[in-house]
Amino acid sequence: MILALPIFYLSILTIFLLILNWLIFQQLKTILLLESQFKYFVDKSQNRKLEPDESFAFAKVCVAKKYFSKAIIEGQLALKNYRDLNILDNNIVIANLYNMLGFIYFEAGQTSFAKNFYEQALQINPNYVVALNNLAKIYEEVKDLKKAESLYDKVLTLNLNNKTANRRKDFIAKTKNI
Repeated sequence: MILALPIFYLSILTIFLLILNWLIFQQLKTILLLESQFKYFVDKSQNRKLEPDESFAFAKVCVAKKYFSKAIIEGQLALKNYRDLNILDNNIVIANLYNMLGFIYFEAGQTSFAKNFYEQALQINPNYVVALNNLAKIYEEVKDLKKAESLYDKVLTLNLNNKTANRRKDFIAKTKNI
């Protein structure tokens, strides 16, 4: 009986360390993947002009690495190149690019630019739920809760179970009651 307790604690500690080891390994794997993708795109862009989808992918990698200035450059290049292709099917991709650029600017603390890009994404696709949520978040940041709530309402008409819109609307309601 006396030995059972230390063995139990040792087992718990071992399990905890195994889980921690697994989490660290997953994080390292993600970092190494990002690094290899970044290096791939840097090398490729030095040898030739990237295709629009490659610039888009490179911009996403830059966002993940928090290289916002490079992400903006690549995102803008991808946007220009997709527009130059003048293919109607590209509208969804272009809306995604506008939204991504909005996100980059938001993360960089430039909300006016972010707002502009989210609005452009919504001009292309007025029912783009992610862009609606992102724009609503900007309105929250600038304390225009009516506009934010209105956008969250629109999101919920499109997707009643949208967790972001439901959570943010609840937060706004609590904020109003304080």
